[in-house]
Amino acid sequence: ERLQSLIREALVMGRVEHPNTVPVHQLGFDAEGQPVIVMKRVIGTEWRALIRDPAHPAWGPLKDEPDQQRVRHLETLVRVSQAVSYAHSKGIIHRDIKPENVMIGDFGEVYLLDWGLAHQIGTAVDQEPCLRGTPAYMAPEMVGGALADLTNRTDVYLLGACLYEVLSGNAPHRASSLYKTLSKAFNRPHLAEKDLAVPV
Repeated sequence: ERLQSLIREALVMGRVEHPNTVPVHQLGFDAEGQPVIVMKRVIGTEWRALIRDPAHPAWGPLKDEPDQQRVRHLETLVRVSQAVSYAHSKGIIHRDIKPENVMIGDFGEVYLLDWGLAHQIGTAVDQEPCLRGTPAYMAPEMVGGALADLTNRTDVYLLGACLYEVLSGNAPHRASSLYKTLSKAFNRPHLAEKDLAVPV
């Protein structure tokens, strides 16, 4: 099953080739029948590290410029949104958008990574619900685990969760246990201004 998952992810990434996704150059099998995937090598820093650490070395000259850092975060979110929009135009939802899955290249490139949970809308789905995703960011409809309940709006929610982390410094659903985290994701109250690090 892991082999099929790897091949499926490579095929999805091939379909969503975009300036803000990692290009897949070749997909095939070696002499022993094992999959071979040739992708662009990406060097950079996880977006999450930059959100959590305003003094991260990757900030360079912006290390002491919080306003400029915030602008850079919003620019990053715009680029991730463009990749997601393109995927949606192909009928594909990502399902696991979070700062940890975004890479900022050494020259400002932005890449949305990890398409392993991506789903093609309209394809046959298993009847058995299966919980997949990252609970701290999940949209309410993801908690039930049914693929049929997910739409483009699911990814839009996840983009909003990234924005929440940019503004507050934390993932939107935080709790002391997995159950409580999932409960927060399912019953998330409207955000209060006091939760955010900057005025809204």
